[in-house]
Amino acid sequence: MIDCHNHLFSEKGYLESLINTMDRLNIEKTCLSGLGPLFYCETNQSVKEAVKKYQDRIVGAYWIRPG
Repeated sequence: MIDCHNHLFSEKGYLESLINTMDRLNIEKTCLSGLGPLFYCETNQSVKEAVKKYQDRIVGAYWIRPG
């Protein structure tokens, strides 16, 4: 099972909590993006680091802000 839409929020321990929830719900992978501080989320760089840390669980999805 793959969760196709998730955001990396700027909360302490959020990433580990996400992985624990995925384990509990038998979700193998998730697609993760940031959105940046305007939306209380992390940046693309943080998503890249999360992918590196959990490369078998997270598919990175970068965001851009047009304009």
